[in-house]
Amino acid sequence: MERKIYPVSQVNRYVNAILHEDRILSGIWITGELSNCSMSRGHLYFTIKDAEGAISCVMFASYAQSLKLNMEEGLAVNAYGEIGLYEKTGRYQLNVRQMEPVGQGALYQAYLKLKDRLEQEGLFAQEKKRKIPPFIQTLGIVTAPNKAAVRDMIQIARRRFPGIRIIFCPVQVQGVYASASIADGIRRMNEDGRAEVLLVGRGGGSIEDLWAFNEETTVRAIAGSRIPVISAVGHETDFTLADFAADLRAPTPSAAAELAVPDVQVLLDRVAEEQQRIRMLLRSRIDQSRSTLRLYQDVLSPRMLRLRLEQTLQQITSEEDAMERCIKERIRTLRNTLEQHTSDLHLMDPYRPLSRGYSILTHNHQIVRSIQDVDDQAVLEARLKDGTLTVQVMGKDGQDDGQV
Repeated sequence: MERKIYPVSQVNRYVNAILHEDRILSGIWITGELSNCSMSRGHLYFTIKDAEGAISCVMFASYAQSLKLNMEEGLAVNAYGEIGLYEKTGRYQLNVRQMEPVGQGALYQAYLKLKDRLEQEGLFAQEKKRKIPPFIQTLGIVTAPNKAAVRDMIQIARRRFPGIRIIFCPVQVQGVYASASIADGIRRMNEDGRAEVLLVGRGGGSIEDLWAFNEETTVRAIAGSRIPVISAVGHETDFTLADFAADLRAPTPSAAAELAVPDVQVLLDRVAEEQQRIRMLLRSRIDQSRSTLRLYQDVLSPRMLRLRLEQTLQQITSEEDAMERCIKERIRTLRNTLEQHTSDLHLMDPYRPLSRGYSILTHNHQIVRSIQDVDDQAVLEARLKDGTLTVQVMGKDGQDDGQV
């Protein structure tokens, strides 16, 4: 009888086809604990095991980017996918399309475990917290682009202090790459060094949506920042680990902007109140001196004290004139200070140069700082003093100066 001999690759291909045709194995849920987790080019590789067995798993990048849990050793999960054969090695594996923790309790236990470890390490120590500067001119924001949270923070900051300079660093705040993206954004802000306070956060969501702010990479980046950090995660009742690591915690992104940026109108009101207080104090002392003098006039003989009273009145009048001059000089000084602050705020207006013929170019709502930021034929917006123009890049001429 003639033997039929098959190549290894053909056998593996045949077995793989059988596995794909199986009705159960082509779409199956498997439960167990994670181990041997790693990532390469966006693909996740790991093992799911129980007390008596284990199965190799792969979750390709197209599925991994929407994953909402932290890949931690020992985490109990339910995984859905299809059983297949990796033909190059002959090992069968689960190609995972979807994965979830076994109940919210698993996520919460992971949260408590990491919190306890980092707390014992001293990352949340109160003595390490830095005071937020009371008066800043440059604010840094690390969050996702094109979100309501970042719009609210920018609008509130500019309403409170029109001359504030804002440096925005867009990052991912959800998904498997979010923690690394947030940490990288904080690092870049520190290297840039212009921001005096950083707002790091996002809008509200479920515990899975906010999980990037419970990951160790994010927490260590916040704790290690040289620039003071205000956590700005939109979850008023619950705390993330990022809140414990930050120098100050705000319940919402909008509240974070209010904590970071002083209200210029409040400052101006305080100057006016101080003027009024000084004026009233001086007037009170003058009135008190006059009342005392009248009392002496009523008690003592006018004939005996007329000369002394006249001298005293002259002295009081002289002091009154001096006080009036002091009041006027103080008011003039305060007014000059107020005018100088107002002038400084006007000079810091980022749109002021537009009146001198300059324009601001934006591409996809981001300011264009270098010709390297846009491609040929890109459509840009040019903001002028009286409106905006839509322009198209027909060519580029210049040198690449690099970018931060």
